Amino acid sequence: MRRFFASAFFLILLGIPGISSAASLSINPSSGTYAVGDQIRMRVVVSSSDAPLNAISGTLSFPSSLFSVQSISKAGSVLNFWVAEPTFSASSGIVQFEGVSLSGFQGNDGTVVTVVLRALKVGSGTVSFQSGQVLANDGQGTDITSVLSGGTFQIQAAKAKSLIKPPPEPTLQEEIKPEVLVVPVLTAPIISLEERNDVSAIVGSSSYPKANVLLTFTPVTGSKLFITGITDGGGNFTLLVPQALRNGPYAVSAIIVLDDGTQSNPSNVLTVEVGGVFVADVSWENATYISLFLAILLLILVSVYIVRRRFSPRRSAPIAIKKEVRQAENALHKSFTLLEQDLSDHLKDRGKDGKVDSKERGGIASLKKDLKDAESYIAKEIKDIDITYLDEKE
Repeated sequence: MRRFFASAFFLILLGIPGISSAASLSINPSSGTYAVGDQIRMRVVVSSSDAPLNAISGTLSFPSSLFSVQSISKAGSVLNFWVAEPTFSASSGIVQFEGVSLSGFQGNDGTVVTVVLRALKVGSGTVSFQSGQVLANDGQGTDITSVLSGGTFQIQAAKAKSLIKPPPEPTLQEEIKPEVLVVPVLTAPIISLEERNDVSAIVGSSSYPKANVLLTFTPVTGSKLFITGITDGGGNFTLLVPQALRNGPYAVSAIIVLDDGTQSNPSNVLTVEVGGVFVADVSWENATYISLFLAILLLILVSVYIVRRRFSPRRSAPIAIKKEVRQAENALHKSFTLLEQDLSDHLKDRGKDGKVDSKERGGIASLKKDLKDAESYIAKEIKDIDITYLDEKE
């Protein structure tokens, strides 16, 4: 049994690929010492070096007794379309932001927003993320958030200065919103739900060729998901419904955004129902990992069965044992064959829509090799169990 558990551990390691694409949100600087009355200028920064991102949202919290918000700036942000303007609440100590990078951003230490706080009294306070999400620019809106890292700041007493009183601070309202720039409104696109290669797709038409398209999927509960695309020469577009969506209804709308920031009103709203199938909640990568673990479980069940038969006072005939082991082995090969075919079909369908890149193609090829190796290894273990049992019977 010790050899068996070592084998299972090997298979678990085999089924775990390299670290998937990940992104982090953090506060920069993450620490510092200031005096009462000082301004603390901090940036919310994003790092996503493995894969481009297209949407970021977050909620920061801070102790309102120690800090007050002076301003929020979008200057230099990696986001160029704001789903909601950054806002803050003076009394509850909350900063919120939600935006999209229409062309995608990939890199380290990219500015999302810049927040200026003022130190109110002596103490130590932490600015932390109540929530945060980074979505990949992969046409699926994959959540690639890995780390949310806040900052802690020490506030000391202010040094003695001249007796001239500083001007009083402006009184903050309960909710303060930055001034929103009013831009000309474009004609809203029209969208419909259709099938493309047996996959649901949002098909739309607009009056704007080669323009940015932003689809918003809003669930009944949970976070929004954003998909970006480009209209063709006639102003039309087709964007697949993401396979990573969880089961349930989604309200879907589209807007057109030109390069100068001019945007349209939202399109008509569609209701897209996702559900009823296992794959709707699980990506193809996760389905592969789950299948590998199921294969390991199959090996465990076969091994337990053989051991129980071995020590049973009423042992079955070797021929019966051999037949049952062969059935388990056949089921194993069939399962792996179907899984490999699903990966091939996935790659083929993505290739038809021009959405498969060299990284994804290489990842699928690597997974196929891992599957072959795992299948061979498990098949060998089953044969070893069978041979060992028959030898002992003899």
